[in-house]
Amino acid sequence: MNLSREELIEQLIHHGHSMNELQNMQSEALKDLFTRETMELIRLFPSYLKEEEEEEENPSLPSPLSGIAPLSLKEFWQKIKENAKNPDSLYLVLDELVRTHDYQDILELLANHTTDQLYKRLARMVKIKYREYQEWLLDDIQRHYRELPPEELAVQMHEYERQRENIHRLKTVLLTLKNPHRKEQIIHLAKMKNDLLRQYRRDEIEGYYREFYENSEEKKGIITKIMKVTNAYTAEKLKTMKVEELEEMYAILLETMAQERRERAKLKHFLKLFEESIYQDSEEVFDNLCHHALVELSDEQMRKVVEFMEGMNSLFAQKLKNLLREVSKR
Repeated sequence: MNLSREELIEQLIHHGHSMNELQNMQSEALKDLFTRETMELIRLFPSYLKEEEEEEENPSLPSPLSGIAPLSLKEFWQKIKENAKNPDSLYLVLDELVRTHDYQDILELLANHTTDQLYKRLARMVKIKYREYQEWLLDDIQRHYRELPPEELAVQMHEYERQRENIHRLKTVLLTLKNPHRKEQIIHLAKMKNDLLRQYRRDEIEGYYREFYENSEEKKGIITKIMKVTNAYTAEKLKTMKVEELEEMYAILLETMAQERRERAKLKHFLKLFEESIYQDSEEVFDNLCHHALVELSDEQMRKVVEFMEGMNSLFAQKLKNLLREVSKR
């Protein structure tokens, strides 16, 4: 977010600063002030959302029958009885019921007016309609939030999904978002938060947007790649790491594997040379090869060479052991 001096002043005026105060400040000082105050707004963003929602005095959404007051539970019970033998009509009644009355109040109504068998049937139907209503509320919230950056959208929807049983909260959120001015403020601040994190806190962005990055295709892809080359980590453990950390881990794993391939190829090459040296009947060739191997191969690789030579020719193997003892004494 590279704002001009004029844009910085305009934004800071919204923060409560005076024009005279801001015009007397250097551009760098304006930028620092804007960054500090906006990062504080970012920190307080969740509580800001809650305050916006709590300002709504009426938590209920309008009845599907626009302009008509919702029926009382007693009136709904009468409609349930009238439509009990028609499943399609009954579902329409229950659909309106769950939108206007508390779930537990509905179950209590059914328990007080029905037999056990009928209660179970109606309770199942109410549960279905209640779940449908939850999905409708969540989908409508997401529709209103569609202008949010994808990371912010994932965080917000994760929170609302977590509170899906709190129908009152979801309704209140929707009422807040139906207010164009409040919706614009929320989306503006969320976008500003996203821009500033990308510009000034890139190393912290996954922490702010954990819900988004934990389920991103990018993260899933790198985790899949890591688990194909090593079983040292569980998927659950890898999910707790940042994408940057996972990419670094994968790069290290690939380099380690490449190094291991190079070392295996080197050992194979020396084993072939030692095998050939047995048939050359030249101590000088063998001695030179031994000294060259001591420089190029690790202790573990030299141990494997000795084991190989013991299987090929015990005399040459002993010469190699003697040389290794001499070297170790130096």
